[in-house]
Amino acid sequence: MMLYRHRVRRLVGEGLIVWVNPRRIELHSRTTQPNTLRLKFALIRLQERLPILRKPAQFIDVALYSVEPFKMRAGFLKDVAPVENVPTYGKIADFILHRSDPARSVWYRDLLAELERTGTATHKALVFRTEAEIRGFLENYVGGLVDSMAKTGYDRSKAHDIGTAIVAADGSIIKSVAGTHRFSVARILGVSPVPLEILGAHEDWMRAKKVNGDLNQLRKAIREVETQNQ
Repeated sequence: MMLYRHRVRRLVGEGLIVWVNPRRIELHSRTTQPNTLRLKFALIRLQERLPILRKPAQFIDVALYSVEPFKMRAGFLKDVAPVENVPTYGKIADFILHRSDPARSVWYRDLLAELERTGTATHKALVFRTEAEIRGFLENYVGGLVDSMAKTGYDRSKAHDIGTAIVAADGSIIKSVAGTHRFSVARILGVSPVPLEILGAHEDWMRAKKVNGDLNQLRKAIREVETQNQ
């Protein structure tokens, strides 16, 4: 039986969450949508050209994300890179290096350059119209996250989303796109454990663990992955 992501998330739920040591994770994948990635990019371009279609496009994007199969082909999982090479990771590492003076960070310089070039600077849904707003964001939001995690570890109640991940053929974990900022902070600071939601697994791992369509076997195998990566 084919296991699709929406069915696995609905029936396994919290059983997909693993608490692991982020420093055990060496690789990053830019997407968890091997079959629908081209459609996702087409939707992004459509939203840019026709903003009025943003809401229906976002609905379609969620649907595409959900119908991906949980089992991932080996070819797709060759498109990975070291975690340290991910731009977000480098930006967080540089910010932590300049925590005492965020204005010296690359993140500050990039946002300020965007503000001067276009009149606004953005981070996800946030829009900054002044240099003071940029400073406030870096000092209070990003700096607050770094300080809190350094002091008390990962607090799931403060996270807007949980990072996502894929199980590799050998049972190791490949980090993927969601929750990368918080994951990066934890990995750089040595905070452990952190939660990740498993949204797919290498076909060879699925075969070795005899998962097929057996959700109970999948739950058991994911707990083994959690133990392996602590």
